[in-house]
Amino acid sequence: GSEVNNLISAAMYCGEHGLDCVVEDERWNSGRLHDYLQADAVVRRRCSFDGRCKMLEIKRDKRTATVGWFAVCKHAKSVPFEAKAEVARRMWRHTPATARAVRELNAELRLPQDYVAVQIRRGDKVGGARRETLKVTISDYVR
Repeated sequence: GSEVNNLISAAMYCGEHGLDCVVEDERWNSGRLHDYLQADAVVRRRCSFDGRCKMLEIKRDKRTATVGWFAVCKHAKSVPFEAKAEVARRMWRHTPATARAVRELNAELRLPQDYVAVQIRRGDKVGGARRETLKVTISDYVR
């Protein structure tokens, strides 16, 4: 989703400016990033400079956004898709436990070796005052 895209953009910005990209995931509701991905080459669990990191907070929450958020958003507009895809490939490497869980779920669902998955968004993306897109019905996906 957009959160992953924002994390990739932040990692690219930090990499190009010689900064560690450190994710604060202690309050995530579905585990921590490094529980699922071997992302240390791109996104770290903590600062690698013995705690001497200068923080550029990249955060957006409802009506508040940090200076770092705007810097990353501006930078992301100039990044070629291929460069972003390369960072995503380096970051998106499952941990052994995640790979095992994915294999087990795929076997349980009897999925073929190659398949396409589609995430159908509802809720905040298609309704309310801050709607981001038009509603697409299930039948529109299954033609």
